[in-house]
Amino acid sequence: MNNLSFNKLNIEVKEEEENNLVRVIWSGTSDDISPSKILTPFLSNIADKIGTKKLSIELYDLEFMNSSTVPPIVQFIKYCSQKNIEILILYSSSKEWQKFSFKSFETFAIVYKNLKINAV
Repeated sequence: MNNLSFNKLNIEVKEEEENNLVRVIWSGTSDDISPSKILTPFLSNIADKIGTKKLSIELYDLEFMNSSTVPPIVQFIKYCSQKNIEILILYSSSKEWQKFSFKSFETFAIVYKNLKINAV
């Protein structure tokens, strides 16, 4: 699986065969006005290739994301749910904006039983 560099956003994809895990590590800044044009196909491709592996979406190194970044992430969660992929979202408890933004994602974990959200 490929990595993504888009404007100031970097997403690194690491496969850990021994843990049956794919790590999707976000860093930088996602402030594009329409990131879904790039993020949706990129993230969908990961879900299509992951097979039976678990997925870790690691956002703790992300410096900032605007509200336009949320819909592609939510769409990715929904798509993975349809494929019965277990997802763990990790965010930083020391970054106030992340605590505020990703705490609200916990409501998705009520609907999507394949999703867990943890602060690190």
